[in-house]
Amino acid sequence: MTLSAQQSCPICGEANGCAIANNAEASSCWCMEVNIPEELIEQANQRGDMKRCICQACAESVNSLAKEL
Repeated sequence: MTLSAQQSCPICGEANGCAIANNAEASSCWCMEVNIPEELIEQANQRGDMKRCICQACAESVNSLAKEL
């Protein structure tokens, strides 16, 4: 299955699982229940010409690294 730009993570390119990109309610999205660091959002927004959602794996990876520091 080919992902649209809105359905792919700007960091890793994998499916981001975005509820809005999949025509669902934002409140049902996985991102409503995790912390996504502002730095990661800024990095994602600098890649490409549109804002896209980060995938859960990238968000969890950054959060895991932050806990180790």
